[in-house]
Amino acid sequence: MIVLVATIGIAELAQAVTRSLPDYRTGSLQTSYPSPMTSQWTISSLGVGPLHVHDITVTGPQLLAVTVVPLITFGSGGCWATRGSASRSARRPPTPTSPVSRA
Repeated sequence: MIVLVATIGIAELAQAVTRSLPDYRTGSLQTSYPSPMTSQWTISSLGVGPLHVHDITVTGPQLLAVTVVPLITFGSGGCWATRGSASRSARRPPTPTSPVSRA
């Protein structure tokens, strides 16, 4: 319990120091993560009837996140679920035990 309270206190102090920096408040310390996709697509009209949306802009980093994150998530989950010994034993039916002869 003491370690939990100490780590919360350290985190609060670090946040106070970070927020006291003048460059943090103005946003000049913020940098964007470089993306291999720099294109931008604008869909001017999408939908039918009352469900009609205008001017949707999709950028390269958004498209990259929407496609790559599910692939990595389900790919690693599929690998883990088919290759581990715990998953094999969970899928395997229990072996019947031989009856003990009582002579």
